Amino acid sequence: MKDLLVEIGVEEMPHDVAPMLAWTLASSLERALDRAGIPHGHVEALSTPRRVAALVRDLAGTGAAPDTVSLALGETLASIPAERRMRWDASGGVFVRPVRSLVCLCGEEVVPVAFGGVSSSREVRPHRLAGGETIHLRWAGDYEAALAQAGVTARAESRLAAVRKAVEGIERDTGARAMAEDSDLAAHAAGAEHPCPVLCDLLAAAAPHLPVEVVSAALRDGGTFLPLALPDGRIVQFLAFRDGPPDAGGTARAGFERAARLRLREAQSLFEKGRVLPLAERVRDLRDLLDDSHAGTLWEKTARVRRVAGEIVARSRRGESALVDRAAFLYLADRATDLVRRFPRLSGLAGATYAKLGGEPEEVVAALREAALMRGSGKPLPQSDVGAVLCLAHGLDDVAWGALGAEANGGRESLSAQADALIRLAVDRRLDVDLMEVLESATELYAPARAGWVDVVALLSGRVRALLCEERGLREDAVAAAMGAGAGNPFRALGRAEAIAGWRGRLEFDALAAAFARLRKAGAGAPEGAFDAAAFEGEAERALWRDYLKAEGPVRDLLAVRNYGGAIERLLPLRVPIESYLERVPLAGIGEATRANRLRLIASVVRLVVCVGDLSALAGGREKR
Repeated sequence: MKDLLVEIGVEEMPHDVAPMLAWTLASSLERALDRAGIPHGHVEALSTPRRVAALVRDLAGTGAAPDTVSLALGETLASIPAERRMRWDASGGVFVRPVRSLVCLCGEEVVPVAFGGVSSSREVRPHRLAGGETIHLRWAGDYEAALAQAGVTARAESRLAAVRKAVEGIERDTGARAMAEDSDLAAHAAGAEHPCPVLCDLLAAAAPHLPVEVVSAALRDGGTFLPLALPDGRIVQFLAFRDGPPDAGGTARAGFERAARLRLREAQSLFEKGRVLPLAERVRDLRDLLDDSHAGTLWEKTARVRRVAGEIVARSRRGESALVDRAAFLYLADRATDLVRRFPRLSGLAGATYAKLGGEPEEVVAALREAALMRGSGKPLPQSDVGAVLCLAHGLDDVAWGALGAEANGGRESLSAQADALIRLAVDRRLDVDLMEVLESATELYAPARAGWVDVVALLSGRVRALLCEERGLREDAVAAAMGAGAGNPFRALGRAEAIAGWRGRLEFDALAAAFARLRKAGAGAPEGAFDAAAFEGEAERALWRDYLKAEGPVRDLLAVRNYGGAIERLLPLRVPIESYLERVPLAGIGEATRANRLRLIASVVRLVVCVGDLSALAGGREKR
């Protein structure tokens, strides 16, 4: 058994490109080997900013033919978008960056192939700070160990683990908190062949009047530095990562500190420039800015969100209407400032700062800040009603337009994540509002998106079902029954599902569910209209009618105050008259008018029960999960 190594050595690549290319190379090589009928073991993708590699373990037979490797290299090249390809000399080579080396070893033998104007060899380039001598690789299986001796960590996950360990150590030693998300740490790991931490000082004079959010955004821009916040919120140090050995002489530290000062001076200038106009006066500039989700201009998005937010306030009775409208009006205004154009992660946070400086109400300022924080990471959930309504309105607008152009907006996975965030918000902040009814109320604003309306309904329903089962731990049958009464209001769907799950397994409730399932099946195809009680012919019909009337008012009253358990208890007496009706009242062999009247009574009972949930989803499913 032999190992097969293919490595493309290049000049420095953007940190987000190398992992994708390595995965493509490994996948393409695996497919090529399979098509050639060559048995093999595990295929690994390895990458750094200066190399992408695929390592195939336990290759059987005589090894890989040059054609097989060339095919994989060609597929890797084809995966690169045209706008990211480049030529660098007269050789005709094309790649994302100039190709400087090509290693192709099967066991200890060089597989003769060419790519990017370079022929294959066994010579591997070391770390750029290790000098000019290449590594003479004898065996393919020695690749990682040889790179490690030359100062290169080939595995991205190993570099990420080293970055995390360094951050945790600095936090422990300084008592500060690194203002970083997982994406920041991943960027530092992907952007170096051997990331080494460098602790730097931030002079107070570098940013005398900047809010801490602006300082943080400026330092984090482009994945450059990790700000360190003290318990009192001040940022006096930051963490950088040098690509190479430790910074023994302090040269790298001095360079990082100089770059940080320049970055903060730029941020200071842009911040002060943004204060010249009140935030509200920048809203009109949104007419010239397009929304990232391809949903018109930011001015049009602001109009939609104001309308949706107003509907949420009216239906949920949460948040003061004037404050919510003001927050929705201002939320995107900072996109028109040079500060946010330069540092996009400040979107919303800059607006909150400018709103505070401009004397906007405290509730509006808090809502803008809460909405910005939630949009950036999905948490924390806004604590104010104004902030919650603002976040829900923006989330609904994003999902409505995202269903129309999911591929353009980041794909279905991104759309599902957006839907999950707004469903969690509605549930956790107890927002009693039907999301689809809100969108329908503003239907004229969403005319272009109505082609994807079915997708919106299916998406929200599917995500409500998934979150109630997976995150709340509710039984699938209880959730299915609860959603039979509608999934547009996630908060109420949760309440119904919890009540049904609480009653599930009790004999009297399961008997009602079984009787209801039979009744619903019997009443399928009921005609429109109300039943005529005067036309009932027997005691079984009249008994069901009387018990229905006794239950209807109390059940609807209990549902109005979200007492779903009480509503279920009030429905339990219907089980006996339902069973009696099914046994004694024929639905076949009778006059058409009589049959229609009986079906209408059944339909009325079914509608009442379904207000709590479609209990037929529980029939025969006591053990179902």
